[in-house]
Amino acid sequence: MAEEKPKETVLQYQLEMIRQLRDLFSKDQFLYICKEFLLMKYVTANDTDDKTGMEDLFMTLKKKGVVKLGEYRRARDILVHHNVEAGEIIDKYTTLIHQESAGLSKAKRTRTGAQQEHGHSSGHSKAKKQKTR
Repeated sequence: MAEEKPKETVLQYQLEMIRQLRDLFSKDQFLYICKEFLLMKYVTANDTDDKTGMEDLFMTLKKKGVVKLGEYRRARDILVHHNVEAGEIIDKYTTLIHQESAGLSKAKRTRTGAQQEHGHSSGHSKAKKQKTR
């Protein structure tokens, strides 16, 4: 069975995440980040030789199976050591990607996000069952 093609919105979220991560790090930091991926054996020296940006790195990580759409834990573990904001960016876009993949509407994502900010659980199934009246 062929793998289902991801929604364009999901791919846009991933691209925006990578752009924000790119803007977060200097060229020197990026080189150290590549070395850490190398030390963890997520990539080889040949994989990182020609990498000039976060987009290239993520394409290689995806090709190697280190990350996949909506699953960035191993990349997050390294990037967060260089800037805590990287973890926040990855968490935000991972949530958006999972919600979009699950088919949640934009309005529902907004409500869910607002509830999470205020420390409330989303209670998706309960709300749906009670709304049937």
